[in-house]
Amino acid sequence: MFPHYLFIQLNEDSNWRVIRSTRGVARVVSFNGQPCPVPEGIVTGLQERCAELNSIEPAQLYKPGDTAFITEGCFKDLEAIVQAVKGEERVILLLNLLNRNQTIEIPLGAISCTR
Repeated sequence: MFPHYLFIQLNEDSNWRVIRSTRGVARVVSFNGQPCPVPEGIVTGLQERCAELNSIEPAQLYKPGDTAFITEGCFKDLEAIVQAVKGEERVILLLNLLNRNQTIEIPLGAISCTR
């Protein structure tokens, strides 16, 4: 749901600056140099929503005509239209390249319904 984000719980006294030096951490979401707390209720809601999404097969998330955004590969960040879902792992997309519609087939994991 939030790629590259990690939600952690720390005591106010904890040294959160150590997290910034952890491999893979780009930055800590903060305002005025202080980490931005996320209320526990929001985190719980996100966890519940993720559990719901994980119970849906990826192939069921998309249907022909849906708009999808490519998240990986040479077409990353381009918008396409779902033509068909092929099995459990691939999707066929209609992509406008140089004012021509092209059909491409890519892994389901390489698209998202949001940018």
